[in-house]
Amino acid sequence: MMLAALLRECWSAQRDTQQLRLFVESRGLARWMRGLISCLTLVVTAIAVLSLGSPSGAQGLADRAVVVVTIVGGIGWAVRWNVAHWPSFRESVVFFAYADVAIAVVCFLDSSSLAGLSGAGLLVLLGTYATFLLGPRVLLAHVVWCAFTIAVLAVKVALDPEYDLAIAAAKAIMLSVVGVVVPIVIELGVHLIRVDADKSLTDPLTGLSNRRGLESRLMLLADDMRSTTTRAAAAHPVAAVIVLDLDKFKAINDEFGHNVGDEVLVRVGQSLVRAAGSAAVVTRHGGEEFLVFDLYDDALAALRAARAVRDAVAETISGPAVTASVGLAMASTTTLLHDRRRLSATLTELVDRGDTAMYRAKRSGGHCVAVDGGTARGLASTG
Repeated sequence: MMLAALLRECWSAQRDTQQLRLFVESRGLARWMRGLISCLTLVVTAIAVLSLGSPSGAQGLADRAVVVVTIVGGIGWAVRWNVAHWPSFRESVVFFAYADVAIAVVCFLDSSSLAGLSGAGLLVLLGTYATFLLGPRVLLAHVVWCAFTIAVLAVKVALDPEYDLAIAAAKAIMLSVVGVVVPIVIELGVHLIRVDADKSLTDPLTGLSNRRGLESRLMLLADDMRSTTTRAAAAHPVAAVIVLDLDKFKAINDEFGHNVGDEVLVRVGQSLVRAAGSAAVVTRHGGEEFLVFDLYDDALAALRAARAVRDAVAETISGPAVTASVGLAMASTTTLLHDRRRLSATLTELVDRGDTAMYRAKRSGGHCVAVDGGTARGLASTG
């Protein structure tokens, strides 16, 4: 039952290829990975070239022409990986499908049935590619294709008078283990690692990002904007942190109990997500404190967002009535995101300023917004 549940969970999980791309690029690995994939593509293509000079390879004129076409395609993909940017998910799937079909076709066309079955081992490389870069659904399609290819080639060996059923079965079992079973096991392991990594970035009660999750999202944002910082900063020049602390939350815990208090925190988190919008990062910052980060057109837009989340907390429908004291701190988008190495320290400074403004709002009686004086001169505390 546990395995079945794990398989269902893995199947329904979405592979964030954009996040993977940003992760690879942020660590300076993109060119190296593209180069590695390009080299492996050339190696597989070279094997097809060598097969043309072997009596075990394709022999008929039409068959050899098909192999030549796959060779040309392989060279084209190798060049594309080496000189162009990281491909989109759709382009990656196209490359993957081409390689899957090309390897199988060359194996089918080998005049030696045993050579063709042995060549199917190259499909293992594609299983690894799908596991790490494309996700379980593409991997399942590959595994089905791989099993079909191995089965057909094994039947050819079994029917070939030069060989026997035993060698066909032995080769088929070996290839099935490494080409079908192993990729599935690796995919499950990768999924468990990803889930565990995601949990380390998430608050277990509310499901919102925690502080590490916030920093991770901002790192990705900084990496994504690195080549377009000027345009992004021109569109949304103000980076803002909105810090919220629930007013008199201890009284809710004392009167209604901690279970009700936890329910209030969950509902407030949901309200903040709806009010802040899909582009914002909403974080539970600890205890009854929440944080919203987003990029805005100007300081007034950030102030309107701060008022909106304040009102969203007060309008939380069920459970005890609750309000929040809100602090708003702003910085230049370029200042915050241009230096990835100092991003954590710069964010900490911005959050500290938001905290200071929030405590000023709390001293004013709560359920109001206070703006950090260092970033928005002329925008005073506001109700």
